[in-house]
Amino acid sequence: MPFEIKLIIWIQTFSSPFLDHLFEAITVLGESYTYIVLLSLIYWCIDKVNSRRLLIAVTLSVAINGMLKEIFNAARPIGVEGIRSLRIHTAIGASFPSGHTQTLATFVFSMMRIYKDKMMTILGLFLVVAVAISRLYLGVHWPKDVIAAVIVAMVIVKSSEWIHERAYRYSDFLPYFIILAIASASLFAFKTESYYKGVAILLGYIIGYWVEENFVNFDARGPLDRQIIKYIIGMTGLLIVFVGLKMILPEAPSMSFIRYFATLLWATAGAPALFVALRLSNHRIF
Repeated sequence: MPFEIKLIIWIQTFSSPFLDHLFEAITVLGESYTYIVLLSLIYWCIDKVNSRRLLIAVTLSVAINGMLKEIFNAARPIGVEGIRSLRIHTAIGASFPSGHTQTLATFVFSMMRIYKDKMMTILGLFLVVAVAISRLYLGVHWPKDVIAAVIVAMVIVKSSEWIHERAYRYSDFLPYFIILAIASASLFAFKTESYYKGVAILLGYIIGYWVEENFVNFDARGPLDRQIIKYIIGMTGLLIVFVGLKMILPEAPSMSFIRYFATLLWATAGAPALFVALRLSNHRIF
């Protein structure tokens, strides 16, 4: 019996109803809805500059993860004899590398490098390990999937920092537009719905960033009452775009691309423009 199967089976010898619920809850930390809530809050209401570092890292990570899944097309442990698989509706696409682990690791490593807080570092590393173990415990990934995901996340965080610095300090958007071109061209090679979603998230962020920077340039800071109103308006609009387009568009990878692209464009440029129009935000960061 291969070592990876033995390891997953061994981890699952500790299974219990309590641990089932615990790891199902932990694995949610690697799902997209978590980052929609967190990154929207940071970007709209707390720290626009550093949230852009987080956004380029996370959106680039999602797209690259999708590309790697398409290239390797590795089978998951779901259905392997002796392995029990839970929460399989979150196991979308191929197995390698783990999207949940990679996304969380990218977010956590970026936060660690931005804020350099000891407690945040300890908590963040704990969460990365916890989510990685949850994917094994739930029987939806192999050990190599989660290990590779952490390594890829490290590379992406370092690369995305350079990309962000070029744009922020030197107004050099060339790296962004190179990514835009490559990602757009890749849609002709990889045509699964999950990959289309990943690329749409990345492209929506890049174009939204450029539009916001050049035509809106909102100030994320403000009094608490305005911040609450901004967040409610922003999330309401986001839900209208995301859910509304799902209701009216037919099921197809290209339609999913439109829905996710529009959602990111609203979050990064549309909502800030509305905040400025409603005088909930100023035009510039002073």
